[in-house]
Amino acid sequence: MRMLSIAVAAALGLAFLGHPAYAAQLPDGSIAWSFEGHGVGIPSGSEYAVDGEMIFSGVHLHIDASVGGAAHGLTGDIQPVLFEDGNLNSADRMSSAQSASAFVSAPGLLAPFSPYAGSGLLSLNFFDTDGTVFNGLVEVAAGSLGPPVDAPDASLFEVRKIDLFQNICSDIHDVSGDSLCADGGGQRGITPVFTLTVDAFHEPLPTPEASSAASLTVALSALFAARRLGVHSGA
Repeated sequence: MRMLSIAVAAALGLAFLGHPAYAAQLPDGSIAWSFEGHGVGIPSGSEYAVDGEMIFSGVHLHIDASVGGAAHGLTGDIQPVLFEDGNLNSADRMSSAQSASAFVSAPGLLAPFSPYAGSGLLSLNFFDTDGTVFNGLVEVAAGSLGPPVDAPDASLFEVRKIDLFQNICSDIHDVSGDSLCADGGGQRGITPVFTLTVDAFHEPLPTPEASSAASLTVALSALFAARRLGVHSGA
């Protein structure tokens, strides 16, 4: 019996102190790809370390990243995201139009909202010329295709960028009179302000549910193994 107790205690210790189970699929069915990368401000050229998550819910993408150590330095939603699997015959890609983004927040990157600075926009552009990244996509609602659960090797994408833009207004002065942004006039355009390059995807942080379930499974398996050991040893 003492041998059994020691074996169970050791197994439980391994179960709860060992490496936790990781899950890329969230309880609601969403798929989380954690990433690390770097970003460059435009036109300043300032560089930032970036670390965050891309959470896919079908063709909807939510981005939440720290920028230069500032939590939630870049957040936003993109829908739809278009996925293409070239099946080794043509390019693999996942991309979006600027107009597909919404609820973009980047306090340290976007100019404060004013008559001269409007909303932020995001654009997703991942491109693999060889078509080797995707090996089958997941069918989601409305017949659209979504990403696989497991994140690919980011280096296989020749282009792997998330671009941030902002609606900017400039005053115009000419002989016909002033055209001022503050009065609803001016010249408006979409200006690039930040480019994020994903350097690598890595395993997301474990969810509490996944860690607890994995620990319990390992512990119970160890318990049954220890019992069998006790029976065979005659304890």
